[in-house]
Amino acid sequence: MKFGHFCLPTYFPDTDGDVGLLMRRWVDLLAESEALGFDSVWANEHHFDSYGGLIPSPPVMLAALSQRTARVRLGTSIIVLPLHNPLEIAEQLAMVDLMSGGRVEFGIGRGFVDFDYDRLGVPREDSQERMFEQLDIILKAWSGEPFSHQGKYYSYPKLELWPRPEQRPHPPIWLSCSRTPASYE
Repeated sequence: MKFGHFCLPTYFPDTDGDVGLLMRRWVDLLAESEALGFDSVWANEHHFDSYGGLIPSPPVMLAALSQRTARVRLGTSIIVLPLHNPLEIAEQLAMVDLMSGGRVEFGIGRGFVDFDYDRLGVPREDSQERMFEQLDIILKAWSGEPFSHQGKYYSYPKLELWPRPEQRPHPPIWLSCSRTPASYE
């Protein structure tokens, strides 16, 4: 059995005080998870709310942790993929994988907060289809070979992504499932 530390930091102004100090304490706590025997640390993406909203960018949190740990796996739990450009996510996580010596776990999903989609101007109704197209692009980008993509939502002429992740053929991929049968399909 393996144990992971799932990070969904919530900010309470009356008890947590300074946000920067709290964020640094979270980095310290998560880095200490390795010494406490945890096998992985997972950073969860949330936006626009004090509930879990201190990690709008899991790759940034994992990059910091990659420099404070040596063994634990570093996972995104999840990146709400439809809210992002797939090439940027591929580049960012390839960097973290290289910086960490090949310890990234790539967790993706559609998320469940409609407010995030509304505020970022991304239609929620096509999020499942969009997410799978994005994953296809990321896998092509991580191949290390020049690729092209012509899809419903994205079109890229022949390009090659730099850098490529350390793990071959790519970091492990995890897909979140919740609430609806379609998410499990």
